Amino acid sequence: MHFTSGFTPDLSAYQGKPNEASNAHWDKLTHPGMVALTEQEHAKLPSKSSLFIDDDTRESDPPLYVGAVEVFHQLHCLDMLRMQAYGVLKDWYDVHSPANEHTIPAHLEHCIDYIRQSMMCRPSLDILPFRTDSEGLLRPVFNGTRTCANFDKVRDWAIKRKAGNLSPQ
Repeated sequence: MHFTSGFTPDLSAYQGKPNEASNAHWDKLTHPGMVALTEQEHAKLPSKSSLFIDDDTRESDPPLYVGAVEVFHQLHCLDMLRMQAYGVLKDWYDVHSPANEHTIPAHLEHCIDYIRQSMMCRPSLDILPFRTDSEGLLRPVFNGTRTCANFDKVRDWAIKRKAGNLSPQ
């Protein structure tokens, strides 16, 4: 995957003030929904607290358990921070979820620490190179090629395993 610098004019579709177009890109990243798990898959999880459902939208016997692929929750949290950075998170809550004065700060605190833990759990070991700029200052070189998991395949897998209309958010 080729990383972009994220600085003007090298902006991605996920950057800038939230608008209809950028929100659509973020929604596509963060909303594959819950995934259906077989009893055998559920038994391999470190925590056995997944919800047990009888999903009429899928032909399955026995009924299934549900879970969420963590990367989508991580991206949801990053999206919450994006909206807060532009001062529009309250608008999101007004549409999607009732909130009081404690809900938004608590959600943001959760997201910050959840992203921290996730990054520490699976840290990138890629080396970020530096070069000197025209003024002789050291500057990081953010753009470059990385070897990544195929995110589209992960997302497609989650969508194929969608558990009805259940959503973790």
